[in-house]
Amino acid sequence: MTLLSVIIPCHKEDALFRERLIRILKQAANTENIQLVVADSMYNPELKLVSDHLGIQYFNCSVARRSSQMNIGAKHAIHNTIFFLHLDSIPPKDFDLLILETIEQGHDSGCFRLSFDDSGWFLQFFAWFTRFRWPLARGGDQGLFITRALFDHIHGFRDELAIMEDIDICRRLLKNGKFAILKEIITTSTRKYKKYGAFRLQLIFGYIHLLYWLGFSNEYLLRVYRSGLTLKL
Repeated sequence: MTLLSVIIPCHKEDALFRERLIRILKQAANTENIQLVVADSMYNPELKLVSDHLGIQYFNCSVARRSSQMNIGAKHAIHNTIFFLHLDSIPPKDFDLLILETIEQGHDSGCFRLSFDDSGWFLQFFAWFTRFRWPLARGGDQGLFITRALFDHIHGFRDELAIMEDIDICRRLLKNGKFAILKEIITTSTRKYKKYGAFRLQLIFGYIHLLYWLGFSNEYLLRVYRSGLTLKL
């Protein structure tokens, strides 16, 4: 039977780390079907203790770059289907079975449709577009599952990317194999939107996407993102 390795990149997590991991575990139909791997950007003994207690593997990546962390986590994956999941995202009920059934039906990769844990129309408007196959509508918050064979074939995430790594890999996946967008919903947190403001953050994301498609360097995109967050309005 095809089994699932779940890779969760982390960076400077707070006291809700344990609660978020438990929520993810509760959404699985059978935890015996999955291997959970936490790829932390720096060693945190408290987070390792929590992970060990929950039966989750914890690895110190020594680098605060999500692309590299997910590649490192994938190196420790023992199953032939890998699911990259942000800690802020809650997958749908029985997500492990949904992914494994999709792979068994002949797909090589895919994701879920997105929703936010806020019912406000503004963010839900953008989430609605995740039902379409456009690369522009893809993102790491939707979760990304991929067979080990295809992951290795496309050489995983690009380590040098500090931003837009999810869009980059989805563009390549859409050109390789069969990509599925499941109708089930993955729900992501709006805590960053509440911190910086939904309109402000979405405007930053939109501008970065435009620069990305125009071919600006990843280093420049990262500078724009950071300056946008710190800019006083």
